[in-house]
Amino acid sequence: MAPASSAVSKAECGQRKIFLGSGSVPKDIPGIPTDQLLRELTQLDGLLQITPQQAAIILSRTPKQLSDDRAAGRPPPFTKVGGSNRYSIGSVRDYIKGNTFKSTAQATQAEAMRDGGLMPASFSAFINEGGRDDKWPFMLVSAKPVEFFYSLASGVSDDATCEWLTLNEYLSARQTAALQEHADREDAAIRASVGAKPHLKASAPKKTPPM
Repeated sequence: MAPASSAVSKAECGQRKIFLGSGSVPKDIPGIPTDQLLRELTQLDGLLQITPQQAAIILSRTPKQLSDDRAAGRPPPFTKVGGSNRYSIGSVRDYIKGNTFKSTAQATQAEAMRDGGLMPASFSAFINEGGRDDKWPFMLVSAKPVEFFYSLASGVSDDATCEWLTLNEYLSARQTAALQEHADREDAAIRASVGAKPHLKASAPKKTPPM
């Protein structure tokens, strides 16, 4: 397990809950501690647009729950970009800052439902000190895991999905993606080489002299 100095304590990590106007408690899904989220999001341009998948991870919601929120007109606000739903980093960040529990009972219930595991305090800590059961969020882009907070600024398509991976799962997925990329480059080089070869003109058949 990661040392306490590099990990978020049990009281801060696990199943972070966001309670909306409906008063319902969302399902137990992995959540990033609020302090850690705000530290990462504050470094990003508030105008950056992210996908519903990415917003769901930040808000500890599922994409289906966010879809229901949009249909019901619940925050955070979203926009349409080329026909796709997008959330700005700024609106999501402001929503997290202003979000509060509706009652002491809700806050107590949320704390009681938090997961007992540890989440490393940073991606660097996850890579260098992560324990067997520690997990970190990643966006899977064509099966290649991209670190979650890096993906917010790099831009991903709606096809990208999010997964919480252990260090072993992350390294295995990266290796598989690297081997596939290498094979694809070799295949492309072979096709290019074959296509670049000059085509030899077919020699005309020899005429048989008349007897």
